[in-house]
Amino acid sequence: MALVTLSDWPEVRALLDAQLTPNDLRNEVIAADAYAGRAEREVLGRITNAQALVDANGDDGKRVKLAVKCLIAAFLAPVVVRLTSVTVQGRDAAYSRQTFDPTKRAAELRAQAEAEIAEILKPDAEGNRTYAMPITFRLARGNRGL
Repeated sequence: MALVTLSDWPEVRALLDAQLTPNDLRNEVIAADAYAGRAEREVLGRITNAQALVDANGDDGKRVKLAVKCLIAAFLAPVVVRLTSVTVQGRDAAYSRQTFDPTKRAAELRAQAEAEIAEILKPDAEGNRTYAMPITFRLARGNRGL
């Protein structure tokens, strides 16, 4: 099962531009392996139990989904900037819609994804998130062979 689904695509569009519609940025483009697949592989490479966290529907699962959505949007930013820039000149008036800097916006989205991933991987005070620390680095008993 995927970390994000078709119902998450409107939020990916909104992360890029609040005025994007499914006609502007189609679901098939977002779901393409170059965008959604690549983002999911990156998150799964860093958080090995990401699917279990998403399936549990907890706060960490929501963070995983947001990280994937931000990465998808970051990968799409250079493509979307061409869709959102519009200049129309009429006889009596001119209209120009401001666009965003795709490199800057992609960096912002990637930073947001990194912050969500760091929050998941950060061990808390109670030690409830044991998946964040490998077994080899836990405290061992002091009686070694004696």
